[in-house]
Amino acid sequence: GEVGKGFAVVAQEVRTLAEQSKKSTKNVRLTLNTIESKTKDAVNLVKHANNIFEDQEEAVKKTYYAFNHIIERLSR
Repeated sequence: GEVGKGFAVVAQEVRTLAEQSKKSTKNVRLTLNTIESKTKDAVNLVKHANNIFEDQEEAVKKTYYAFNHIIERLSR
């Protein structure tokens, strides 16, 4: 009777909440996967930028030494 109807309503609410929880968990998982992917991309970009900076630093050093060499030769 009345108790059975009340139990059915509560059971339906529990099912609804379980479905919502499942969907929320899936969304959180997708969001975390996206964050992980974007973080890996950012790390790779930083590594690539670091390599470029190191190459540029080496080029600047070579240019500096070349100009110093030219100045030394001209000063003689």
